[in-house]
Amino acid sequence: MKHALFSAFAVACACAVLSATPEPAQAQPSRVFVAAQGSDANSCTFAAPCRTFQHAHDTVAAGGEIDVLDPAGYGALTISKSISIQGHGFAGVSAPSGNAITVNSRGGAVVNLRGLLIDGVGSGQSGIQFDDGASVHIQDNLIRSFTNGIEVNLLNAVLTVTNSTISDNSANGILMQATTSSTSIHHMRAVLDHVGLHSNGFAGLNLLGTSAANGAVTAIATDSVASYNGAAGGGGGYGFVAQSSGVPVLLKLQRCTVAYNSNEGILALGPGGAVYVHQSVIFYNLGGGWHSVSSGQLFSTGTNFLTNNAGDEDSQTPFALK
Repeated sequence: MKHALFSAFAVACACAVLSATPEPAQAQPSRVFVAAQGSDANSCTFAAPCRTFQHAHDTVAAGGEIDVLDPAGYGALTISKSISIQGHGFAGVSAPSGNAITVNSRGGAVVNLRGLLIDGVGSGQSGIQFDDGASVHIQDNLIRSFTNGIEVNLLNAVLTVTNSTISDNSANGILMQATTSSTSIHHMRAVLDHVGLHSNGFAGLNLLGTSAANGAVTAIATDSVASYNGAAGGGGGYGFVAQSSGVPVLLKLQRCTVAYNSNEGILALGPGGAVYVHQSVIFYNLGGGWHSVSSGQLFSTGTNFLTNNAGDEDSQTPFALK
């Protein structure tokens, strides 16, 4: 009898200890799903997808992936960690005000955005604004109708854009600006490959540096097109611009087409601005094919095709690359 009582007491104590032990926290999933008929009350699994990018972002683990199941608009998003979004060419983000996607992630986050249709409907601020993080990689995206299609403000930033179109923005297709005062040396870098920069108000690509920044802004564009910029107004009309009053701003163009812009196709402005042009076609730009102003520097390999630009007979002869 005593043995039976002791056994019952031991079992009761063991159960009490087990019930008092907290359950381990459930790990965040490495892949989540969004769908047009999803709900943010769901767990974001394939069988129970959520509805918005923001909720999916908050649910997935750092370094994870958001996968889009069908066409819909999935809402504006602030990214605060490494993440990949697979939009498959039919996932929309509409932002009539503010930014569609803001990358503000400390600690060296890497962000991949693929297959998105990002629309500012004529009044949004930026399609993608890169304020903090390590790198943003953009593939197969359409970004349109913002003030700036892509805006990069981070000094230590890496941006890559491939197979994408950035058009009809009231200021710039892409704006990269190093204007923040800093005692540390920082570098802002970009690579564009097979990118279309069309019908933006000021410039297709605008690289800007000031004497306050400390470091360099460098970008290379290959097999890309800048056309019709400035056609709808905006006080600019440039295809590619490298401008600086201090920090070096270097732009390299290879096998690019620069055409039908309402001002110069290529502009190097200020003592820090320099543009290198190789195997590119520059034609029918209304303000001239290329131009350097206020000690800006323009370099050419001599393998470029420059014709039918307004004032070509007065075009500057660029420095030959050695």
